[in-house]
Amino acid sequence: MCAICLKIARVLFTMTSFYEKKKKLRKNELDFLLLCRS
Repeated sequence: MCAICLKIARVLFTMTSFYEKKKKLRKNELDFLLLCRS
């Protein structure tokens, strides 16, 4: 149980830090999405 909780906590932490970077680089993210779709 503890290992699973640690895994979930780690995933949540990486996701939150990822979104923090996304907020700062929203324009770059949009450009990247456009590149991926084309």
